[in-house]
Amino acid sequence: MEECTIKLENVPRFPIFRPRFFPGTATAGNPTDTHVRGYTPQQIKKAYSFDETSTGQGVKIAVIEAYYNDFLQADLDTFCEQFNLPKRDVNITFPDGKADFTLQSWITESSLDVQWIRALAPMAQIDVIFAKSDSAEDMFSAVQSAVNMGADVV
Repeated sequence: MEECTIKLENVPRFPIFRPRFFPGTATAGNPTDTHVRGYTPQQIKKAYSFDETSTGQGVKIAVIEAYYNDFLQADLDTFCEQFNLPKRDVNITFPDGKADFTLQSWITESSLDVQWIRALAPMAQIDVIFAKSDSAEDMFSAVQSAVNMGADVV
């Protein structure tokens, strides 16, 4: 087996774009502040040596998340607008039904995952499969759903 090493000085520690607020929360902050904190898609592509001509065209990417995120598409649209990326809808499914509640940490995680997939593969189809919880059983069920849906990448 070949060993893989990464030079940490070339890899950003916190490659994220995160809005200052989450719609619908009591601590929404200032929704008009669009100052970006973190790295741009161009910086991430360069840091990870992504080919600038690679777009993800024709690739179906499935993202496994837990619970749900009602703001996923809106967060992605804001991200795309901020960085001049093509706006595209994500396909969202709940193969085992929608959870009765969600967690802020999973809302943040799912938004960030989808934003950076869009940044690195702007023309790829993104399917977000929400597991009913973050239990291993529910997460593996969501992975199986992604495979059944014909995802090229999970």
